[in-house]
Amino acid sequence: MNIADVNQLRETNSPSKERLTVQWLSQSIAEIRSELAEVQGSFGGGSKDAQFRNQLLEDLSTLRADFGTAKLELESLRSRQEKTEVLVRELQEEAVQSADDIRRSLNMRHEKGYG
Repeated sequence: MNIADVNQLRETNSPSKERLTVQWLSQSIAEIRSELAEVQGSFGGGSKDAQFRNQLLEDLSTLRADFGTAKLELESLRSRQEKTEVLVRELQEEAVQSADDIRRSLNMRHEKGYG
């Protein structure tokens, strides 16, 4: 097709020209839709990756917060355990002292009774 033929097609309003134009537009629209689908597919994959990454970051943040809370609870438990151990030692010492006092008292009564 030369320039004269192109110019003639431009100037005429033939049904074949309109049919060719409609075909060309249909093909162009189909190609655009296909490219748009590809772009959406790749964007959708990127979107899924971004959602997955965001979910991982949220989960990591939650784990860090939970770890921090667990660490504080562990420190609290250690502190309470140390205090409990001190109280147990004090009670053991008091029990030993009370047992000694009772023995002395019984010995003194025993000596007074037999003496």
